[in-house]
Order: sequence, then structure tokens, then C-alpha cells
Amino acid sequence: PFSLDNKVNDDNGTSDQRYPKVATDNSGNFVICWEDGRNGSSDIYFQRYDSSGNTQNKNIKVSNDINFPQYFSELDMNNNGDFLIGWRANANIYCQRYDSSSNTQGDNIKINEDNTIIPPGYQSITMNNNGKIFITWEDIRSNHYLIKDIYCQVIDSSGNTSGTNFQVNDDSVTYYQENPAIIMNNNGNVIISWEDSRNFGWYSYIYCQRYDSSGNAIGINIKVNDASGNHNENPSLAMNGNENFVISWRDNRNGDYDIYSQRYDSNGNTQGNNIKVNDDTGAADQEYPSIAMDNIGDYVITWCDNRSNFTYDIYCQRYDSSGDTIGLNFRVNENSGTSDQIIPVVAISNNGNFVICWIDSGNANIYCQRYDSSGNTQGSNIKVNDVGGVSDQGYSSIAIDDNGDFVITWSDFRNGNTDIYFQRYDSSGSAVGTNFRVNDDLGSSDQENPSVAMSPDGSKFIISWTDYSNPDGDSEIMAQLYEKEKKVGGNVQVNDADLFAYNHQKTSKYSVSCNNNQIGFTWMDNRRHKGWDIYAKLTDWQEFAPNVSNFSNNLNGIKLYPNPFKQDMGTDVITFANLTENAKIQIYTITGNLVFEVEAESIDYPWNLKNNIGDDIKSGIYIYLITNDNGEKKIGKFAVIK
Repeated sequence: PFSLDNKVNDDNGTSDQRYPKVATDNSGNFVICWEDGRNGSSDIYFQRYDSSGNTQNKNIKVSNDINFPQYFSELDMNNNGDFLIGWRANANIYCQRYDSSSNTQGDNIKINEDNTIIPPGYQSITMNNNGKIFITWEDIRSNHYLIKDIYCQVIDSSGNTSGTNFQVNDDSVTYYQENPAIIMNNNGNVIISWEDSRNFGWYSYIYCQRYDSSGNAIGINIKVNDASGNHNENPSLAMNGNENFVISWRDNRNGDYDIYSQRYDSNGNTQGNNIKVNDDTGAADQEYPSIAMDNIGDYVITWCDNRSNFTYDIYCQRYDSSGDTIGLNFRVNENSGTSDQIIPVVAISNNGNFVICWIDSGNANIYCQRYDSSGNTQGSNIKVNDVGGVSDQGYSSIAIDDNGDFVITWSDFRNGNTDIYFQRYDSSGSAVGTNFRVNDDLGSSDQENPSVAMSPDGSKFIISWTDYSNPDGDSEIMAQLYEKEKKVGGNVQVNDADLFAYNHQKTSKYSVSCNNNQIGFTWMDNRRHKGWDIYAKLTDWQEFAPNVSNFSNNLNGIKLYPNPFKQDMGTDVITFANLTENAKIQIYTITGNLVFEVEAESIDYPWNLKNNIGDDIKSGIYIYLITNDNGEKKIGKFAVIK
């Protein structure tokens, strides 16, 4: 039928059809799409053909929008004959999915998330054999025709945009958001605070956002500082069981840097004005505030302060639940005037006992000091790291449980590169064991900016950090779960897997918080390539990683094959062998999400990836958990490579 040229468009009018695109599948079936003016404007049409060139339908109009012209179509088809058409309309990028019989799969999908009137540039579109879609395009929304950025959106095989991370800052332009902090109370409600340049360009203000326990935003972003035209940075925040909260930050409204704070009630209403925390009247600088609050609302703020001898010391101020000061500013470190003491962090138990940790830059060690609920010192400054004098320690973080047991984590250079270490202490300040290394990476890559959160009952804690071990050069957010000092599973990536290069994520020393049931993460993220944004993720302990504290792991006869599973092996089946009858099989992602569960009816169970979870299975590491009818368990890992 193709010995002569064949006309594709089936209209008989005088309108123009132009810019055709063609795509084919593995069987030789193909689709042609084009711009079509038969309706008086520009629409996108397509025509399907079988491998012999026979038409499989009449011309089909793609877009359901009659208000704007559709133009610049793009087309891709996978090996199964499913295909995808993308186009531009009304300054937006759209796409439509079709199966191999030309049936629409869902509605037209708007791809770009902005609502500006600036048109996007040329787009490119592709679909893999599992139906996942990648769309990339030129975008000039942020620079008003001066500079183009490249944006990308991923759509899964069900037509849903990919990812569970969510953006916290509600502006959508090129301003920078940095240094996020997060706090979660026992009810699972969350507050995130950060530095934000949206109001004053070069200078940053402090913003915050409230969330319920399901991750739904409560209201809009709130500006915290009440002075204008000055620089604000290093936010820290605390919340009590009644959801009253306080934010502290560094503020230069007076010409030098001071520490300020702002109180809020449980509805996010301000309680009074911004309050200056440091009580000196000179031109000394104060920086790196950290705040913690007990269950009744009393709180403590600590910071580094150079009011004496032009070296930095650690200072602290206590407040009651009404925001009234308890006593005066007091110094924490014992060795005044000999070296800078910097970057303090404070944690407080529900009964008001608190611990402050910091870096002594003179010997590059981590120190801490314990206090009772009346602010009385409990013993002397304690050196935390068990090496010193050669390697640098820095960027510490601390968490405490209801019993007063606490954990300190920090970045540590003892191995010739920066790793993450931690040390546990009981409520009397006695070290439990020695320093432990957290990151699994044994190479020369750096891990930095750790943050730690501890469940109030003390049964578990979690450490997150910025990790540079990715071979593509991107940084990632990693986390590790512990029960007491027992490591549970391996390091887990928190941020969504990167699809393209030059995506970077970065934590801060307040980037993880938790209660007995849930965990909240926040970090800086440049995935939009429009400056740093603040992203967050809420999960629970079980979803983050399967609970393996009680696993006997003595079912050693169980095997699975092939491992790793590769798509080109000619099979879609992974076999679990040597099971007991009625054994329960659970498959988790590496981040702890349950993707498959079954009770096996025989001692060998063939798990067909294609039939069971089909397109949802992605390349990566998975965890299997097998429980026999006696309650014995086995846990292991396997890899899927597509």
C-alpha cells in the first residue's frame, strides 16, 4: 500500500496540515501526528497504521481544549505500541497518553507547574516500555525571555506525576530558600522554618509553614521577622504538646547581629512582637541560635556570642511558657577566652532537663554540657568524640528522650574524609559504648551536616545527613535508623531518586524531627533549577524501614533467584524457594514502602513481577521479609535491574 504516496489527513477542506511527526513500535505499527487547521484554529491530530500501512482508525483529535490553539506536537511510542503525544497551548505544555489501540489513557495532562503567561520553549518527550513518561522543555518563566532553563517532569504509567517529596515554600520564582529547620510534636503536627529571599532580594527573611500529621499545609507561608530591610538567618524552632511554638534566628536590624525570637500560639498567631534574646548592649555579634521547648512550654535558647575578648563563647537564656526570661544570659563553655566555641545545639526533655553541645574550634572537638530543669549545671563540659588532636569534628546535632538519655551526632574527619558519627549517653551523662560511624560509604566521599531525632520513649532514633557518595556528583539526603545503638537496615535515601544530573540536596542541623510514631525530614533542594527550595517528607517508622528488631533471621534455608533480577534474562519471575507452607512474603522498597504481600501456598513461590505489580516495579534495591507459620522471620535484599 505504500508503493505510492498516501495522504494521511482525512479532511477534504482547504486548511493547512503541517509539522508531522512519526513513531513506530517493535512490530512495525506506527503513528503520525501533526498540527491541523481544519477547525479554524490549530489542533493536534494523529493517525494510526498497522505494520502493513493500513489505517487503524480515522484521524483523531488529541486536545480537548477548544479555547486556545494547539501547536508544536511531539510523539513517542514504546515497543508495546502504547504512545504519547505532547504539545504546547496557552503558554503551557500538555500531553495525552494512548494505549496500542488508540484508546485515551486518562485526560490531557498539564505538565509545567507554573501559571505564568510566559510561553515555554521547545519540548521533547519520551516513553519507556513500562509506560513511564519523561518530558523536558525550555522554560523562561524565571528570567523574562533573557535566560532559558531546562525543566523536566516525570509521569508514571498510571498518568501520575512522580514523587512523594513536597515543596514547602509557596513562591515559584528564582528566590533562594535555605537552612530549613523542622519540628514535630507528639500529635504528628509539623512546623518548618527557613531563610527566604523573596521579599528583599539579596537579604533573607525568616518564613515558616505549618502542617498537620498527614502533611497537609495549614494556611500559607508565614513571615516571622517584623523588621524590614535587614538580613535574617539561621532559624531554629521548638514546639510543645499544645502546639504552641517559638522560632529564634540571627537578625542584624540593630547594625550588628543579635539573636531574636517570636512566639506563636497553636493556631499560628503571633504572641507579642519579636524579642531580642541576648542581653548585651555592645556591638558584639551573636549567631547560630538553637532553641528547645519542654512539654509545658518553658524553653531554652542557646547561641555563640563574642561579647568578651572577641572570641566566641556559648551563651544561653531560659524562658517560661509566657515568654518571660528566667534569670540572665549565662555562659555554657568552661574555657573562656582561649578559642572560639561555635554552632551550639540544644535538646530538652519533657521534664525540662536540657543538654547543649557545640564545637570547640581550638581543638576541633565536640563538647556538651548537661543542665537540670532549674538551669543548674550537671557536672562539667564533656568531650564527645573519642579521638582528637588530629582529625576535625564539626556540625553537631543532639536529641533527647523523656528519660533524659540523649544522642549526639557530628561530622568527623578521623578517616581522612568526612563521615557521620554518633555517641549515646544515659540520663546521668555516662557514655553508652563508643563513637559509632553512621554512613555505610567506606570510600573517600564526604558526608556532612548531620541531624538527629529521638523518639520520646527512647526506643529508637534516626540520623540524616548530606551525602556526596553518588558517582554522578549529585548530593543526596540519606538517613539511618537505630534502635538504641543497634543499626536497623542500611542507609536509606530520603529525597526522590534523581533523574538528571546537577540535582543537589542539602540538610541542616535541624533537618529531622520525630515522635513515637512518625518522622519528618526537611532539606534544601534545587530540583527545579531555580535556586534552592525547601522540600520535606513525612513518613512513619514502619514505612521508613521495616522493623527488624525482633527478627530471628534463622530461616537460612530460604533462597530467592535470580538475584539480581535483570529484565533481559528472559523471565519475569523471581522465585522464593524452600519456604514453609503458608509463609507470608512481604516486599518493601528500600525506603520501607510495602509494594507487595502474599501468603504462599507452596514451598516454592514464583513472584511474577509483571502480573503482580507490573509497571510499578522500578530498578533498585528491595527488601524481602518472610514470616513462617511459627512467627520466625527472615529479612534480606535483592536488586531489580531494568
